[in-house]
Amino acid sequence: AFAHHTSPAKGQRDRQPRVIHPIDQPPEPVGSAHYLLRLVDQPAAPLPLPHTTVTLARGPFDLAGDIALLRDHGTKLIIAKNAGGTGAEAKLIAARKLGLRVLMIQRPAVPPRTTFARLDDILAWLDHTTDRGV
Repeated sequence: AFAHHTSPAKGQRDRQPRVIHPIDQPPEPVGSAHYLLRLVDQPAAPLPLPHTTVTLARGPFDLAGDIALLRDHGTKLIIAKNAGGTGAEAKLIAARKLGLRVLMIQRPAVPPRTTFARLDDILAWLDHTTDRGV
């Protein structure tokens, strides 16, 4: 498990968190936990987690709203994916202000792949000529 810890630079105190460190105590066992999921769409099938509350919402989210959501549900640990960008910034700042632990799931590495910048290169790679009447 991980906890969110930050050492903000002067003037950066309420901006993006920067460092994640391991912590000593793991989160509660799965069977005793209650899960709050903030999703964009309602799940099509039942979720495979016991004791789940689903909140439907689409970001961007603000700090005051995230603090209220976390307090209202008695959140003790946040599990979030590292999607890149600033989409989770309010949630991470709210976690810091409330002293909550954060488990950040790292994005998987992108495997090597062939990329193209021009249509002619794609067609050549597919072994097609570029004069196809399109």
